[in-house]
Amino acid sequence: MPAAQSPQLIHALTRRTFLGGSAAALTAYAAGPAPAHALDPIAGSGHWLGERFWGNRLQDWLVAGGRMECVAEAGMRVGRTIAVLTHEIQSPTFELTVRTGTLELGAGLCGFVIGTGIPGEDHRRRALLGSASGIGGGLIAAVDDQGRAVFRDHSTEGNQFLWPALAATTSGSAQPRTLSEDLTLRLTSRAVAADTVSLTLAVLDTASGAIRHQAVLPDLAWSRVRGGIALMSSARDGSPARYWFTGFGSSDVTVLPERALGPVMGTLFTSVSQILRMTVQLMPVDPRELSSVSLEVLRGGTWKRLATSAIGPGYTALFYQSRFPTTSATGYRIVAGGETLYSGTIPAAPRGGLRIASISCIKASHRQLDSPSSWAPRLPGGVSLDLYSRRNVYFPHDELVDSIAAQQPDLLVAHGDQLYETSPTAKDTRQAPELDFLYKYLMWHWAMRPLTRRVPTIVLTDDHDVYQGNLFGEGGVATSDPYLGGYVKSAAWVNLVQRVSSWHNPNRFDPTPIAQGITVGYAAFTYGGTSFAIVEDRKFKTGPRLPGAADPHLLGARQEAFLAKWAGMHAGQPKVLLTGTTWACVQTNVDGLPRQDPDSNGWPPKGRARAVRLAGEARALIVSGDQHLGHLIRHGMSGFADGPLQFTPPAGSTSFQRWFQPAAALPNDTGTPHTGDFTDAFGNRFRVLAVVNPRVTLKQLWEHYTPPGQDLGDRGLKREGFGMIVMNHDAGSVRMECWPWDAAATGAQQYAGWPVTVPYSAL
Repeated sequence: MPAAQSPQLIHALTRRTFLGGSAAALTAYAAGPAPAHALDPIAGSGHWLGERFWGNRLQDWLVAGGRMECVAEAGMRVGRTIAVLTHEIQSPTFELTVRTGTLELGAGLCGFVIGTGIPGEDHRRRALLGSASGIGGGLIAAVDDQGRAVFRDHSTEGNQFLWPALAATTSGSAQPRTLSEDLTLRLTSRAVAADTVSLTLAVLDTASGAIRHQAVLPDLAWSRVRGGIALMSSARDGSPARYWFTGFGSSDVTVLPERALGPVMGTLFTSVSQILRMTVQLMPVDPRELSSVSLEVLRGGTWKRLATSAIGPGYTALFYQSRFPTTSATGYRIVAGGETLYSGTIPAAPRGGLRIASISCIKASHRQLDSPSSWAPRLPGGVSLDLYSRRNVYFPHDELVDSIAAQQPDLLVAHGDQLYETSPTAKDTRQAPELDFLYKYLMWHWAMRPLTRRVPTIVLTDDHDVYQGNLFGEGGVATSDPYLGGYVKSAAWVNLVQRVSSWHNPNRFDPTPIAQGITVGYAAFTYGGTSFAIVEDRKFKTGPRLPGAADPHLLGARQEAFLAKWAGMHAGQPKVLLTGTTWACVQTNVDGLPRQDPDSNGWPPKGRARAVRLAGEARALIVSGDQHLGHLIRHGMSGFADGPLQFTPPAGSTSFQRWFQPAAALPNDTGTPHTGDFTDAFGNRFRVLAVVNPRVTLKQLWEHYTPPGQDLGDRGLKREGFGMIVMNHDAGSVRMECWPWDAAATGAQQYAGWPVTVPYSAL
C-alpha cells in the first residue's frame, strides 16, 4: 500500500466505521502484508491502539499490520504522541526499546518522550501530552530524518515549538531515513550520582542489530527523566513526514497493569419504570476484531445473559430491557469472547427521597496542548498555568468526581457541554468531525466512569457538544450563521453525538424527528418518587438575528404542549424539570449593568415567559447548567418572584466566566451580596436568591488582559463546582446545595448563600 494514499483512505474509514459501522474501508487500508520482523505486534485495532496506549489524537493514529501508524492529515503532523498508560519511570536505571520506520519522507523525527507529567499527579493527565512544549512536557529522545540520534527539550514555556536541542556526544554513521527501513531505538538510563543520570540513545538496524548512530547525555538531572513515557511522530517545517511504531518494550520500568484502558470505555444507563436503557461506549475498535458485546446481570449468584448488541455508530452498543426489576441492586458486566470487558452495578430504585447531582461544562484544559499559549500569570494573586500540570489540565477532574461521589448521589444529571471543541486540542472544522468529537468525549467518559458505572445518569447535549459556540436550533434547520438559527454541522453527525451521549435517557415523550431528521430527547419519567421532565431549550430556540420572527420561541410548540401534559402526570409527586440553561439573563457587564446575552434563555422574552408559566403551573423546580455562574433565582411572572425556582450550579471546569454584580444594591436581598430583585436586559424579572461570582471582578480582569475578554484559567480565582438537589419526601421539602469542585479534597463548605431548603408546596 503506497504510504501517500493513507490519509484519504483513513478519512473514508472514519466516515464509514464511525457513522455506519462498516469494516470495508479498514479492509482496504490494512489488507497489505504485515511488515517483516513483526516480533511484537500491537494488540489494538482500528484507532484504538490497545489497552496500554492512548493516542493524541484518535484520528492521528491507526493500527495496521501490527504497527501503530501516524495517519494525521497534512498540516497536523507536528508532535503527534502516544502515551504509554501502563508504564512509568520510577528508577534511574532503565531501558526502553521500540521499533520504528518511515511512512512518508520529510523533515521530522520520531522516538520517545520521557519524564512527562508532574510527580504525584494523576497519570491520566500526562496521557494528554501534546505537541506544544511546557512544564511537565518531558524530554524527547528520537531519531531524526537524517537517521541521527537526538535529544530535545519538550518542557520549555515561551517558544513552545522550538524544542531546543540538548548537547550530546555522538558516534556512528547516521543514514538518511528510507521508506523501507526497520529501525530499533534503544534508550538506556544509568545512575551516575544521587540525583544524576546518563542517557544513551542508540539507533539500530532491526534485522542485524548493528548500531547506526548513538547519542549520549552524560550528566542529566534525574528529575528530568522520572515520570511518564510517550512515543512521538513529528514533522517540521511543513514537511509531510510521518512514522510508525511497534514492539514497545522495557526493563526496570514500573508496570501498572491496572491503568490499562479499553476496549470498553464505560457505560451510561437509566433504569426507570422497570425499563433499563444502557449505552456501552467502546474505543474506536476495528469492527472485524470486535463486532458485538453482550450484557450480563448477576441474579441468584449466577450470571444471566440479557442480550447481545452489535457495535454500531459511534462505537456504541445499545441495550433496552423491559420488565427489569429495580427492587434490589443488580451487578452487570459487558462481555465478549468469553472475557469480561467492563462491570458495574445498577442500583435499586431509591425510596423516601432522592439525591440528584447536577454538573455541566467540563473542559479538559484551559491552555490548548497543540497551540502556543500564555503561561505567566497576569492578575495579582494568580499562579502560572504550567502546561501539563493540574493548574492547566483540569482532566481527569479527580477532585470534582471525588466531591460528587462523597455526596452519594442516586442520580447524576449532566446538563451539557460534556466537552469543549477547542480543548485540549484545536477544533476540527469539518462538517462531521467524528473522531475529533470522540477523542474529546471519551475524556469525559474516562473521568466520570467511577460515577457512571454505578449511578443512573441523564445526559443533555448542548452547544459545545455539537461544536457550536452558541446554539439556536430553530427546530433543526441547517444554517451557516448560528445567530440566524439552526445547526452548522452535518445532521447525521449531530444525531451521532446525541446517540452516544443521550440514547440511554428514558423513553422519549414523542420521538418524531425535527428538521433534517434530527432526533429529539424531551421526555417525562418518574424515579425515586419524583416526577421529571427533560426539555431541550436549545433545539427549538429562535436565533436573535432571524428576520421576520414575529413570535420567537424558546421551547417550541411541541415541548410547550408536552409540559402542559406533564403538569398532570405522576400525581402527588414533586416535580423537577431538567434543561440546558437558565431561563433568564443573570449577568451584568463591566459597569454592573444588565448584560444582553442571547445565549442565555432570557432570549427570547416571549418564549421564555411561556416556558416559565408552564413550569410554574406544573409547580416544578427547574435545574439547569451552561451559564458557568452558579445561581438560584425565583422567576417572575406578574411580579419579581411569583414564578418557579431555577437552580443553576456553577461549571465543573471551564474558562469563559460570567458575572452578576449589579452596580447598586437590589431590593429584597437575602443578606448575601448581589441578591434581590432584578430586571435583565431583555425585560425579564426575577429575584436572585444566591449567586457565586468569580473571586475577581470583570473590571479587574479587563485591567490586566488585552484585548479584554472573559476567559480565566486560574482555578484559585474562579468559583467552580456542582449542585446537589436533595428531595426529602418525608419532610416534603427539597434542599439545594452548591459545592466547590474540590470540596472533598479541601474540606471546603458550600458556597455562601447555600444550602436553600423550600417545601414542595413552595415550588
